[in-house]
Amino acid sequence: METNNRLTLVIKNSKEILITNPRPAIMKRGPKLAIVAILVIAIIAVGIFIVYQPTPEKEYLWTHKDETAFYDYSSPALDDEGNLYVGTSHKWYHEANGYSLADHYYVYCLSQETGEEVWKYDAGPKEIRGGPVLGLNDMLYVVAEAHDNDGFRTTDELIALYQNNGTEAWSQVITQEIYRDPAQSSAPPYDQQSGWSLAILEPAIDEENNVYVAGEKFWSFYGNNGTLRWSYEAGARCSSCTVSRDLVLFAGRPMYAMNKDTGTVNWTYGDSTHRNYRASISGDGDIIFGRNGYNLTSLDREGNVNWEINLGTGPGGIRANPSIDNDGTIYVGTKNDDNSKLYAINPDGSIKWECTESFRDLYCSPALADDGNLYICSEDSKLFIIDMETGVLESEVNLERDVTWPSPVINSDGVLFVCDFAGYVYAYQTESTGLADVPWPTRAGSPERHGFSTS
Repeated sequence: METNNRLTLVIKNSKEILITNPRPAIMKRGPKLAIVAILVIAIIAVGIFIVYQPTPEKEYLWTHKDETAFYDYSSPALDDEGNLYVGTSHKWYHEANGYSLADHYYVYCLSQETGEEVWKYDAGPKEIRGGPVLGLNDMLYVVAEAHDNDGFRTTDELIALYQNNGTEAWSQVITQEIYRDPAQSSAPPYDQQSGWSLAILEPAIDEENNVYVAGEKFWSFYGNNGTLRWSYEAGARCSSCTVSRDLVLFAGRPMYAMNKDTGTVNWTYGDSTHRNYRASISGDGDIIFGRNGYNLTSLDREGNVNWEINLGTGPGGIRANPSIDNDGTIYVGTKNDDNSKLYAINPDGSIKWECTESFRDLYCSPALADDGNLYICSEDSKLFIIDMETGVLESEVNLERDVTWPSPVINSDGVLFVCDFAGYVYAYQTESTGLADVPWPTRAGSPERHGFSTS
């Protein structure tokens, strides 16, 4: 019988290598030929191993880091020219625990494609208290806050910057004296000033580009030149605002619904003991917000209660601006240390689902994408990707540090942007082609963070 003189390699399941009909004659031709054959087999095996390795975790498209401060409050805002805007800040307990404040805080304009700086605005020692809001003109609006030498907040200032170069167009002081608790005169700023809006201070605009912002008063300015339209004395326990048709809604204690043109009070909800957070607007025009801990509340436009549901107990509560789907489903997280939860709430106030994953402190708002997933970050230092219909975790992405108030946003190429407490801005490619076309898909209702609704 004739001996088969050929060496045959068989690839099985793209990974396994079997050698059939090994030829004894190889060894007879000497050790050199045997070594060559072994090397050939080894090279082929290594090549197959490399080619068929599982795909590693998807990396970021880019990151940008601020070396002097970080992002505690600012959610990135996007324009349709390929730019991203975000502002640096610090966290109160950072100073209260003996760490130095930064000498400079910045508003950055970055390229959405590369993360390179287009420009940056130096606010000096004034931290940026919320995310930039893009106007309907060529400006953006942001709140900056000054501190005294002891770290106490002193003044808040609304600043308008030109979007193309970051130069200042105008500014207005909106708070001249920050609340201090006289009963805690020896306490650090974090404790003494806890009555004064620990949450972010973000402006909102309307469709005529009028600007609304909360300080020691409720304020409205003409967006083009900063001229005062009206102000209302409401006391220093207020936060960010939302515009819905003829109303501007100031979160605080209580919730104020103001006529946006005259500055008169249409109605209030709650009292000074009821802490309310920034409202979102459903497709039916209902006002949805977290209140007094874990209560999620729905009001109609006249301030009547549609429903209220309690989503937990303990310290913390609802801190996020809810996101809302076309069918009226509301997506909102809670802050409760390691017991924090993520919920989908039906339009009637019943629970659609509760995500079974374990989260740590969900401060931010979900971004609803057109791939059927929502994207949300937490103090776990992670970005979570969750199926909107079922609440099932699809995947998660590790970040450098925790994310508090900054909320993710997605551009029309499906790239998600978010920033963290280490000073990083991240660009991450999702499976989507952008935000979902729904009434309230992200914090403040739009990638520009306008804060207004036409519902």
